[in-house]
Amino acid sequence: MTEAEELELKTRLRLKWIPWDEGFDPVRADEYERFLSLHVDEQTDIVRKMSAEEGVLYIYLSESRIQYGKA
Repeated sequence: MTEAEELELKTRLRLKWIPWDEGFDPVRADEYERFLSLHVDEQTDIVRKMSAEEGVLYIYLSESRIQYGKA
């Protein structure tokens, strides 16, 4: 993925960073976008039902979204 493509993806998902090390897969961007559009309570309920490994990715996605737009 080029830097321009990564920047476009971060902008689209409104992420401060992309959690590559936690298993981020650009093919699943639509799925991540749907998850991030949910209220935090709904996100929490979904993450609780995931395996620990998958849950970490979604926690990092949420944190990156929170940090988006902050200096």
